Amino acid sequence: MTRKNLKIGGIITALISPFCDRGTKIDLERFKMQVDRQIRSGIAGLVPCGTTGEAPTLEITEQVMLIRTCVDVAAGRVPVIAGAGSNCTKDAVILTKASVDCGADATLHVVPYYNRPDERSRRAHFCAIANCTDKPVILYNIPDRTGKGTDMGAKEVFALTQECPSIIGIKEASGSVERVTELRRVFNGREFIILCGDDALVLPFSTLGAQGLISVFSNAYPEYWVLMWQDRNSLPHIALKRFENAYPIIKLLFKERNPVGIKCLMKFMGLDSGMLREPLLEATKELQTVFREQVCIFKSKIGDMQ
Repeated sequence: MTRKNLKIGGIITALISPFCDRGTKIDLERFKMQVDRQIRSGIAGLVPCGTTGEAPTLEITEQVMLIRTCVDVAAGRVPVIAGAGSNCTKDAVILTKASVDCGADATLHVVPYYNRPDERSRRAHFCAIANCTDKPVILYNIPDRTGKGTDMGAKEVFALTQECPSIIGIKEASGSVERVTELRRVFNGREFIILCGDDALVLPFSTLGAQGLISVFSNAYPEYWVLMWQDRNSLPHIALKRFENAYPIIKLLFKERNPVGIKCLMKFMGLDSGMLREPLLEATKELQTVFREQVCIFKSKIGDMQ
């Protein structure tokens, strides 16, 4: 998929990473089946090795294996945006180059976490990444995970794109709906992709001009979430109803740290997504009970809306 033909938008799934052998190994066959199921369900793109894919606990060799497998199974049917972020610039560059070598169409880069670089240091970090590849780079702003003082404002993002034209978009997960308006204002009609990073905010983000959603929920219900997105303009009342049906489950997904919730949900759907990798543990008994109840309620609500 050439950069000219690359279209990023719509519902993009942040893939889980299925583990086996007490979380020590990746279940590659299960991962392949998940990728194919997503594409056959109409998903517009895939993100392996992001937050939902437990990237912080993956070895670089494991990340490369998952990205290569995702690219191979996708076989050009949808864009693959490889999670290649790190709080170490050297590792982020290594992962970016490896992702491109695997055939990824773009890479996704989180603001460095824990060491919490200031704006000047963030600029150096992202420019080093952008300058190591001719493939598109997408920023990932999620201050809840990266720490105090790491929220990238619209002006900072715009300045980065002026210095590094290969930065073409952002996954915005600050929780601020206003951020979409701020980004659109500073870009002032210039091409820039805004992707919602929170399933619960997909409709307000879309209304304000975001081009897509990087979704956790779509791991479980890809077809349903694609239909919600497709209906949002032509049949907004139907899209809203779909969203309202899904919202109780979406809230539960983040009751405990992602991806604890989505793996629990998929288990109760009969879509075993493998184990979590420590330090994350499986959902509490209380959350499992509520998920079991909500899955039944959701199934009864959606009926012929699928």
